[in-house]
Amino acid sequence: MNKKDDKILRVCLCFFAVVLFVAFVKVKIDEKISDERREEVISKYVQAVSESDYIMHALGSIDGYACTNSKEALEESKKHGARFYEVDVQLTADDRLVLSNGWPEDDRIWDTELDTNLENGVMFYNQFMATRVQGRFTPIDFNYLVEFMKENPNIYVMLDFGNKNTSYLRKAYRGILAVSDEPSVLDRMIVGGYNSGTIGTVRSVYDFKLFNMSWPAEWNRTDERIDTKEEFLDFCKKNKIASLSTSVEVYDSEKETMQYFRDNGLIVYVFTEDDKNRAEELLDGADMVGTNFLYPQVDKL
Repeated sequence: MNKKDDKILRVCLCFFAVVLFVAFVKVKIDEKISDERREEVISKYVQAVSESDYIMHALGSIDGYACTNSKEALEESKKHGARFYEVDVQLTADDRLVLSNGWPEDDRIWDTELDTNLENGVMFYNQFMATRVQGRFTPIDFNYLVEFMKENPNIYVMLDFGNKNTSYLRKAYRGILAVSDEPSVLDRMIVGGYNSGTIGTVRSVYDFKLFNMSWPAEWNRTDERIDTKEEFLDFCKKNKIASLSTSVEVYDSEKETMQYFRDNGLIVYVFTEDDKNRAEELLDGADMVGTNFLYPQVDKL
């Protein structure tokens, strides 16, 4: 190699070094901005939780019916001042996102028999939208939920897809972004799931700010490191998970563990309780109670 070639090589190496350095700095700046944004979103979320008692399970009840995820249930809960909603989300046979706790074979949801074609027991979108829940209530799709969130910028929605596999969840969350990619909406969606693998799947699609994961630890066995309460908390801190959900039964048997999580900054949701006195007992040690029939106290609105 002559001196000219050596000089050219050194210039090229310097150029690539500068490019790599600039790229590295940009990544660090972007990460800092993202972390600051996350902290701002979580701070507002924590404040909203402190002002609320109940999260409306499946959008709340209507006319004595629970688990409808219907337009009427949503409107009734909103009328009573609810700010937090849990909602069941499903992909239809033609890959559209709708709000539903189950398909026609679940009589407590639909109270109807369908003779029309189903794809592996799953309804098609047009079929779903044309079928009344419990024979009387209006089904809604994810687009409707997004519009509701736009119109009500102080509400939060926890998404429940059930214990679905990776490909299903990836397709579903991409569907969410196709409906809306507005941070003002996405930053008020509480996402996550039953196990640690779900967290990575969801985050690979979009950098949501509010993550939730279920307790107890045996529900999270896709990762052997998560077994004890200390390992669960460590996983949540490392993965920026703000809250956990548990059942009333687990809460009753693990009150000290729940307090341990709260003392270390995790929001604790307990599902599902409809007796007011019992719900108030739970609120002594939990941040929020999932309910079908109870509504926020007036002094919390």
